[in-house]
Amino acid sequence: MQNENSPVATKAAKLRWHHLYYLLAAFDLLTISFSLYLNHRLMDIHDDSVKVNQEWATRLNQFSDLAQLGGEVNAPGNDVFDSQNVEVESAQARKALIRFNEELNAAETNLFSIVAPDQSPALKQDLHFIRSSMKEMVDEAELIFSFFRQSQPDKAGERMATMDRKYAKLNGGFAQLGRHIREIQAANFHTQQTQSAALRRYEYAIAAAIVLMVLAVTVYGHRMAKVMAALTAEKERYLDELRDEISRRKQAQADAEELHKQMISTSRRVGMAEVANGVLHNVGNVLNSVNVSSGQLANTLRQSAAADVGRVATLLQQHKDDLAAYLSNDSKGSKIPEFLSQLAEALEQERHSSLTELDSLTGNIDHIKQIITMQQGIARSGGVKELVPVPELFEQALAINMASLDRHAIDVIRDFGDLPTILADRHQVLQILVNLISNAKYAMLATDSPIKRLTLRSRADEAQPDFVILQVADTGIGIKPENLQRLFAQGFTTKKDGHGFGLHSGALAAKQMGGTMEAQSEGEGRGAMFTLHLPVKTEQPQTA
Repeated sequence: MQNENSPVATKAAKLRWHHLYYLLAAFDLLTISFSLYLNHRLMDIHDDSVKVNQEWATRLNQFSDLAQLGGEVNAPGNDVFDSQNVEVESAQARKALIRFNEELNAAETNLFSIVAPDQSPALKQDLHFIRSSMKEMVDEAELIFSFFRQSQPDKAGERMATMDRKYAKLNGGFAQLGRHIREIQAANFHTQQTQSAALRRYEYAIAAAIVLMVLAVTVYGHRMAKVMAALTAEKERYLDELRDEISRRKQAQADAEELHKQMISTSRRVGMAEVANGVLHNVGNVLNSVNVSSGQLANTLRQSAAADVGRVATLLQQHKDDLAAYLSNDSKGSKIPEFLSQLAEALEQERHSSLTELDSLTGNIDHIKQIITMQQGIARSGGVKELVPVPELFEQALAINMASLDRHAIDVIRDFGDLPTILADRHQVLQILVNLISNAKYAMLATDSPIKRLTLRSRADEAQPDFVILQVADTGIGIKPENLQRLFAQGFTTKKDGHGFGLHSGALAAKQMGGTMEAQSEGEGRGAMFTLHLPVKTEQPQTA
């Protein structure tokens, strides 16, 4: 059975409550949206109700005004009894009638534009009644005007009461029309009330939904509080583990930095040993030449014709009394002048040969002194940055290896560009160059190719303007493609007697100076090229 506190169960619970959150959010949005719709619909009904009531009130006012205008049509028939001016009163009656008919037609058109079909018959009947009542009232007024024109005021007076009854009938028609309009208005208002009441029933559903929503949010909040408490505890535990991990990593980093320092120190010592080894090797080569020269001098002295000078001197001393006869007549004495001439020539050759060997010996001793002096200068400059020209670095590295390069007839090609001086640790750069030149020499000695050419090249780095490139290329045995990526690894070597630390220490030294070292080769038998990238850093180093 799965523990509910296990990571899997916790994750499943998070997923379920995560979905519940979206369900609650959707429910909230639905409830709010429906509430807004309901409120909007109720407001529409209220606005429609107000609008319709205003319209029907306007219609009632129009017909009320028409009822008053009907009184103006009726008034001339009464006023004629006082004014006795039939034509004036008749004209006013016709004018009021025309106005009445125009406004009645307009009110009728306006009325039936908003009346439902089932409500129009009663209103049409009322309007027909009003028109017929108005006609009857106007006919009675015309009779009254006719009797006045015939000078029969008594008969006109008899028609006056009838005209008033017709006017009362007209007002009754307007009253009946007003009742019908108010009934329609009340029916519309009742319909709107019914719609509002039907919509208000949804308010209870919304209220229940809100209560349910509050309860669900409360339960969800309580549940989320528990989940958050668990997450907080989990976070604290994770943070504790993270702090422990950070402490372990800091310790590991400190250990790695200490190891790196030790490796740099070891690299420096190995580099110095490499240079010292190169120095001793080249001193040994020069000492071989010294031995050859000194041996040659010893042989020359042992085999010198100078001993014959003593024997000739002895013979001459023995015959000093008859020296002329001895040199002229004696068989041995007569050969002495020719022998002395040959002896002089032999001694001159011996002297020339001895001087040549002495010059060679002196040169070799000077060469040893230069190598030792250079080694001392390198040792003194170790760890100190100074401004040095790149060609000078190459020449110093060459000087340490030159005796061996000359002995093996290796051509050296110098291709030094116009570069600024660089601020670098002379010892570290020379350590790298001496090792690269030595490796190149052995690579070329390991091949049968008659072409043995060492190329030293320096130029600006086009990809990185603040860097310079120092290259050592050879025509040696080359590098296998699978070995290119392993050349700078500690302990890797392709030499039978190699220790695999030279290139590794060189790469470390390059990195310490802010540069890099890389190797290129087209394959076995195609030679190799090592490239050292170094920052220019032309600022003058600070002195204590």
